[in-house]
Amino acid sequence: MTLTKKPPLVQPRTNKKMIEQVYFILDSNIQRIEFEAQTCYKSSCEKNKRKVSISGDKSASDTILQNFEYMLQYIDALDRKIKLLQILRSWLRESNMLLVLDLLTNNKYLEFSEEMLEALVKDKNHSRELISA
Repeated sequence: MTLTKKPPLVQPRTNKKMIEQVYFILDSNIQRIEFEAQTCYKSSCEKNKRKVSISGDKSASDTILQNFEYMLQYIDALDRKIKLLQILRSWLRESNMLLVLDLLTNNKYLEFSEEMLEALVKDKNHSRELISA
């Protein structure tokens, strides 16, 4: 009687293609967020130009200041998303590929701080537990 080795669940060639797809997903998300930030900045600048040219009074400058503060908050939120996606991209390995995909589903990665997310994707054992749950 000879023992035969079971083939791995995912073949190495498939793993490579899957990782490439996960990198593509991460890069696409980062590009989309950067585009959102750029669009927000441009539209805010256009609104402010029109308001300043229509009236030069104090209420116009207050509105511009409010828009600017809103724009900064919005860009901070986008910046946080990009940082988290970059953490996932930096630590993507075959051992945590399924975890990263799971975190990308419904933007679950946004529930974590930068430190917690990095610790999670670096910890191979925890990655397997989270996926099997």
